[in-house]
Amino acid sequence: MQKAIDAAKILGSPVVTVRIGSLKDRFLEGGIRPRIDASVKVLKLLRNRAVDAGIKFGFENHGGDLRSEEVLDIINEVGADACGSMLDPGNSVWVMEDPMQQLQLLGKHVVCTSIRDYMVWESEEGATFQWTAVGEGLMDVPTYVQQLATMCPGVPLFVETISNSPRPIPFLTNPWWSGFDDLPAAGIADFLALCRRGQPIQVDEPPEGMNQKEFDQQHQRKEFLKSVEFLRRHGAGQIT
Repeated sequence: MQKAIDAAKILGSPVVTVRIGSLKDRFLEGGIRPRIDASVKVLKLLRNRAVDAGIKFGFENHGGDLRSEEVLDIINEVGADACGSMLDPGNSVWVMEDPMQQLQLLGKHVVCTSIRDYMVWESEEGATFQWTAVGEGLMDVPTYVQQLATMCPGVPLFVETISNSPRPIPFLTNPWWSGFDDLPAAGIADFLALCRRGQPIQVDEPPEGMNQKEFDQQHQRKEFLKSVEFLRRHGAGQIT
């Protein structure tokens, strides 16, 4: 982590992004809390070095590891002068959140972003979701961008393209809840409403004669360009 701070200082970056890992961490012994405590311990040890260097830690909700209230706990424990949110709305869906609610909770602490759109729909075991190009999912993009610009002015909007990859959220099965044992039912109300708005989307397959890797590269490039074009046309002028 010290090397990351040094590298950020050399490069002129005001942020060092940090994370725990993935959804699997929620299902380890003791759940996600020991991983949160370990992260806080490390960041507290280095917080003064980061502050002296003019750098903040941007804690990401990454790969289904953290809900927004857990990210906020980390920020508060480390100190908002040294730690903020690396906001990823696509990943908040994975842990049964509505990204618009995530923004309301973490918006004033955002120091970095990783934006993509999302589609989520009801399934037999709970829900399924896919990330999409910006403008092709459930996100109210103009409203989201405007709120982002208001709550954390000057923070850049980075587009992260990951699509064509459905993932399950089997919240109607008992094993799923072992990773969310402290989450009350009210905590997923907004997410359930989001699921009812969504609809299944199909996975695109490579045409005959094209290998999967080449297809994936071309597909993701097209998705990225669609996202950038949509943002240019729909209220992203205040975001760099």
